Amino acid sequence: MLPHAERQPLAIFGSRLIRAVRSSPRDCAALALPFIAPLLVFTAYQPINEAWTVKTFGCGCPNIDGTYRAFDANSFNAILWCIVAAVCMRGWSKALGRFALKCDRAGWSAGGAVAIVFCCLKMWAKGGWL
Repeated sequence: MLPHAERQPLAIFGSRLIRAVRSSPRDCAALALPFIAPLLVFTAYQPINEAWTVKTFGCGCPNIDGTYRAFDANSFNAILWCIVAAVCMRGWSKALGRFALKCDRAGWSAGGAVAIVFCCLKMWAKGGWL
């Protein structure tokens, strides 16, 4: 039999695991939303991107004389997707705090952040103007 000090982390992990399984649908949705939000933002923003952003800032293609604009629709979209990624990472970190142990939280937060950044970069690349 293990001493009490060695059994305690397993008991804490077990109670966290039970809490995650018995959590409310709202808590489970809070874990999934940061990964779904970039897709929702892309779907909602794409018509705006086509109608307003390109007309206001211009596309990323060169001008007739071969010069490029310093700030174009691609720059605006990059700023927008950085904001979306930051908000999603914050939401992921906050939602994860309810479920993961402190020793596991950093790894899960980093893994989720990488996935969110990848998803936002993919959405930014899809909405790019050449």
